[in-house]
Amino acid sequence: MTKDKLTFNELFDLTIAAEETAEKVYRSFEKQFAHHPQIAHFWKSYADEEAGHARYLRELRSEISAERLEETADGSLFQQVQKLRRRLVKDHLSSIHTLEDAYQLATELENSEVNSLFTFVVTYFTPPERLKSQELLRSVLNDHINKLAELPTPYNSRLERQKIRVLS
Repeated sequence: MTKDKLTFNELFDLTIAAEETAEKVYRSFEKQFAHHPQIAHFWKSYADEEAGHARYLRELRSEISAERLEETADGSLFQQVQKLRRRLVKDHLSSIHTLEDAYQLATELENSEVNSLFTFVVTYFTPPERLKSQELLRSVLNDHINKLAELPTPYNSRLERQKIRVLS
């Protein structure tokens, strides 16, 4: 990648890496909260969805010509990618001590450049003949983000989330 430009192939690489990083974070949460099966299952389903996003991106990229993937992406995307790179190298898990910490980190990740880049890539590269599946995927992504607000009862209360500690 040059100083202020990136190819669409590099954009795919980073977006897939971001989805895989989010999956790893949520798999870690699944383990950290294994002593609360409902919570562990919640994080497992989140991780599974992130794995599905990465899989979709890989499939989508495989359908794009090498020439198109080597085209230069818009400069504004470069700024988002730079923010995303910093987010990917950050040690997310060292600050997680309670379910509330995990919830806050998940909220930050889900409302970050990760999903805006995912949405851009899906919108920009999905062929018109697959437009219905693209709309379905965007709907699934919106449901994915909104799902955070639906932690199982009684864990949807901030006070309750603060009481739930991670496994040591």
